Amino acid sequence: MRTVIRTILFALLCWTVHAFPALAQTGGAITGQVADETGGVLPGVNVTLRSVGSDRFSETVTDGVGTYRFDDVSPGAAEVVFRLINFGTVRREVAVAAGGTLTADAVLFVAASADIVITAPERFGTSPKSKTRPRTSWVWRRLAARARSPLHSSPCVR
Repeated sequence: MRTVIRTILFALLCWTVHAFPALAQTGGAITGQVADETGGVLPGVNVTLRSVGSDRFSETVTDGVGTYRFDDVSPGAAEVVFRLINFGTVRREVAVAAGGTLTADAVLFVAASADIVITAPERFGTSPKSKTRPRTSWVWRRLAARARSPLHSSPCVR
């Protein structure tokens, strides 16, 4: 009789050890890589995950090789949004399965219009006290002329 009880207790112990990790996996995971249109990875991309029909969201940033990961994501429909300055925003609808890992890669394209604002201190010819049109200093004129000239291209850009 003792061996039967020991066998039952051993079987029950084995079942509980294997059953608890499976019960703990209620959510899924989303992972992926973000690249530009040339295939180059993009570090520093803001990635936002929002469950459809909910106001809750999670955010992360891609690492140095352009990868990101969300763990313990509630199962169901979700939206992943990728944002980076000077690139267009990309939205992806995904369906997360319980205990599964979903791969959602994204390709970002350079934005058609990028706003670049250059502010110059007073010593370069702009003065808030001046009621006339701000002067353009010789430094800015020379830089603008150099940027228009194909002979003075940067050695880093090819």
